[in-house]
Amino acid sequence: MIPSPRTLDLDGPAAPRGGADRVLFIAAFVLVLLGVLAVYTASAAVSLDRYGSPHHVVLRHGLHVVVGLAALLLCARLDYRKLDHPAVANVGWALALIALTLCFAEAPAGGARRWLRMGALSVQPSELAKLVVIVLVAFHLSRRREVLGDPWRGLLPPMLFAGSLAALVAIQPDFGTAAFLLLICAILALVAGTPWRILGAHAAAGLTALGFFVVQEPYRLARLRTFLDPTGDPLGSGFQLRQSLIALGTGGLVGRSHEGPLGTGLGCSLQKLFYLPEPHTDFVLAVFGEELGLAGTLLVVALFVIVLVRGLTIAARAQEMFGALVATGCTALLALQALVNVLVVVGLLPTKGVPLPFLSYGGSSLVVSCAALGLLLSVSRHG
Repeated sequence: MIPSPRTLDLDGPAAPRGGADRVLFIAAFVLVLLGVLAVYTASAAVSLDRYGSPHHVVLRHGLHVVVGLAALLLCARLDYRKLDHPAVANVGWALALIALTLCFAEAPAGGARRWLRMGALSVQPSELAKLVVIVLVAFHLSRRREVLGDPWRGLLPPMLFAGSLAALVAIQPDFGTAAFLLLICAILALVAGTPWRILGAHAAAGLTALGFFVVQEPYRLARLRTFLDPTGDPLGSGFQLRQSLIALGTGGLVGRSHEGPLGTGLGCSLQKLFYLPEPHTDFVLAVFGEELGLAGTLLVVALFVIVLVRGLTIAARAQEMFGALVATGCTALLALQALVNVLVVVGLLPTKGVPLPFLSYGGSSLVVSCAALGLLLSVSRHG
């Protein structure tokens, strides 16, 4: 195959150099910088109201950025081929299983047990499980290429490992992340060459299980009804989406303005003033679009398209299956989350708490996104 382009001198002077990988790194780095800007402007009012300082949330986000960039550099310097080992796959799965189980011993927050608290540090194991599933499924599928046509020896073993993690996430409950884990598995299985008949059977089983979880909770059905009829309950289940659409609609081409048609940009959002709930988390793009208009929103989308294209290029140029699957999984992790978040913000998918990678406030999500980008750079350099 064509050797992968290698650009970032993250491993000292011996590392090969080129131009393509630098584009991926710069696109993600700009997204991180835009995230700091977006979180600050979106959270200032909420932060002042809750903590007495408009800078409290953005300072915490800044700490998350530092840890995330450290994770990015660590994963980029790591030779990803060291992850292609049974001890890594099995220990990673066991640790994720233990962490997700320990969440049930924590006090619920918002009706869910998704966090593992260790003093002042809080970690969301379901986010870390995304990376574990990518490495775990890539490890198993790369060794089962000859038996992927066998329904028992091929896809079933990795699906049982990944499905156990998805099941624990689903009963936290975190239906969206559980579905996302299974979707990543399906994408990797497809790329590995799993026959459609076997992939379809597993997909049917997964959709049946997810459908069961949907009908078990009234609030999930309410979200589905709101998606089908956004104006049916504008002050209840449809409130958040309605405020998001108002924010995007009033942003115009270049952002809301109090002083003229061209806009004054950052700081002019009205929806962040306690209209749009939690504006600095999953709906940060709505505030960003209100303040910088369609131009700012398209800039964010364009940067994610660059990440998608570069990630798929790295996967296609990988010289062995494990690297191709890891690169595909990391690309799917970043691009699909971004796609789902954007579609939720504009009302084309039911409302679900899916963060926008690199931009939304949330330490676990940001660190995992940066680590995934680091693995992509590692595959490009060593694959």
